[in-house]
Amino acid sequence: MSLMIGCHAQATSTEITVDREELEDARWFTRDEVVQMFRDEHPEQISIPPPIAIAHHIIRAWVESDDVFA
Repeated sequence: MSLMIGCHAQATSTEITVDREELEDARWFTRDEVVQMFRDEHPEQISIPPPIAIAHHIIRAWVESDDVFA
């Protein structure tokens, strides 16, 4: 068995340091770009994880949030 926990957080910087042992790439996306991903309209064909994934629900909650810092 496993437990998956998802969290929302506010970044203190836009700088990203990628641990290449863990991730191939990492970058920030605007809310508008993520909306494009949900619509399958992102120019780089980047997609959202499927609804079975907790990441999908975390991302959707952020897109639908009215938080000005989101």
